[in-house]
Amino acid sequence: VMGLAFAFFLAALAGMLGSAIIVGGFVAGVLLNRIDQRDDVQRSAGAMGSLLTPIFFASVGASVDLRALAEPRTLLITLVLLAAGAIGKIIAAYAPIWFKGNKALIGTVMLPRGEVELIVAQPGLAIGALDTSLFGAITLMVLLTTLLSPPLIQAVAKRDPRAGQLLPAKAGGFG
Repeated sequence: VMGLAFAFFLAALAGMLGSAIIVGGFVAGVLLNRIDQRDDVQRSAGAMGSLLTPIFFASVGASVDLRALAEPRTLLITLVLLAAGAIGKIIAAYAPIWFKGNKALIGTVMLPRGEVELIVAQPGLAIGALDTSLFGAITLMVLLTTLLSPPLIQAVAKRDPRAGQLLPAKAGGFG
């Protein structure tokens, strides 16, 4: 209980300082990883996350203006975000020249990582920094990368015999 209270406290502190609350939660996790009760904290945090994560994503979904998703501006922004994000993640996988693993697979596995964008975009919408069109484009981009990534990951992994050991039998579970 104290570990979770500490994590909530640091998350709230990060929010008050103008940062995303996940920064405070992350710092709490790093600090709590050093205590003897870290296994208990991880178990409790995992249980709490299983309860609160769906509520967060339901609130994000409820914030999306479906009319904005049909606007050409929103669709264009979504496509630009998809292209820039995908290209950036693939290029980033090739940046560490000393890494000899499957860089295409690393870049592809990074594609569905949109949770942080939603965590940052939600308050952005609430304070008016994002309009409904931009918020819709961000959420649509996250949704598309989450849905399209598993088959892409499987396709890239099939070209590398070593990758089969690392991926689950089903395409689900990425994102």
